[in-house]
Amino acid sequence: MQRVLASRRLGSGSRQDFRIREVSKLLTSSATKRSQSRVALVFAKINQTIRTSTMPLETFPAVATIPVQWGDQDVFQHVNNAHYFRWFESSRVEYWHKSGLFEALEGPGYGPILASVTCNYKRQIKFPDTVLVGTKVEKMGVSSVTLTHDVFSETNNAVSATGTSVIVMFDYQKQHPVPIDEEFKAIFEAFEAGV
Repeated sequence: MQRVLASRRLGSGSRQDFRIREVSKLLTSSATKRSQSRVALVFAKINQTIRTSTMPLETFPAVATIPVQWGDQDVFQHVNNAHYFRWFESSRVEYWHKSGLFEALEGPGYGPILASVTCNYKRQIKFPDTVLVGTKVEKMGVSSVTLTHDVFSETNNAVSATGTSVIVMFDYQKQHPVPIDEEFKAIFEAFEAGV
């Protein structure tokens, strides 16, 4: 019963699921009582690890779920590097939407503008897959916010890319940066604290 519950929590194909299957085989084999008790201790330790392990991107207040499309791939049959920047954008929009920042921007006459974006590629992502792209505040300056992004591939079962985006609060009428006002800072802080 414990094995079934643990495997449901993790999903099939995970490293822990493999360990659980191996431990179960040992428990049901004709091993001595001493070996069985040792294996039972290992099984208990695995279950404890499962209960205390963190889910991917759980420290990110905004996570966009994006299916990888066949057309996202290039001639090398992996997702082309440019698509990661679109995924970052989708996750930033998710962040602004869920936090309430879009609604707060309706009145002041200024808004965000992307000043820079970077991406560090760790593993290839291929079709078919689904990626979870998390966004959170790394640093807040006078007129800018640095956001960090993690791209978690369900197929790779790992963070396959990381990146940053620097967003500047910008007055589009006067064409220059403006300081982040206290209302926006409070929204950022409240949303980040809710993780």
